[in-house]
Amino acid sequence: MRIGIPLRLPLAATLVLALILGALGSSAAQDASPSPTADSIEIFGDVAHPGTWSLAELKKLPSETVELKYLSDTGEQQHQHFTGVRLWDVLQLAESPDDPPDSALTSYLVLRARDGYFVVVSMGEIAPDYGDQPYVLAWQTDGHALPDEQKPLMLVAPGDRTDGRFIYGIVSIEVRGVPASATS
Repeated sequence: MRIGIPLRLPLAATLVLALILGALGSSAAQDASPSPTADSIEIFGDVAHPGTWSLAELKKLPSETVELKYLSDTGEQQHQHFTGVRLWDVLQLAESPDDPPDSALTSYLVLRARDGYFVVVSMGEIAPDYGDQPYVLAWQTDGHALPDEQKPLMLVAPGDRTDGRFIYGIVSIEVRGVPASATS
């Protein structure tokens, strides 16, 4: 399920990706690998209430099932149903209610897996006032619990043509903002 970044990216997207990857590299020394328990996820960074939430706590949030058709990393068409909670809803556990209205446009998430794999998601993609994409942190696929190596949660991104951002074994979500110098 791990595939590379497409070679053709618009110039603006390439610059944003370079900024993000530069920020990831420069903060690696200060970002000790999070150590939540096997059935929990840590949310930290630019949030009002950083913390760790268990899978049991997340299952108390409204859940939904999404039906996805996508290409696997081997190029095969896949059709699956994933059940979990919206990524946006999980983030609300750690956010303050008085965020500036446009903060979603200059914020992004770094989701990290137990094996070190990570993906970046723009906050604007999932914010209800902007992209409102129903990205789900799933604990179940096709009516069955995730396999042990994929627990506790797996991000599924409806609308993606491939499974490259379907990161599993998620242990943390870091919320970051684009530095002010990058926006001027």
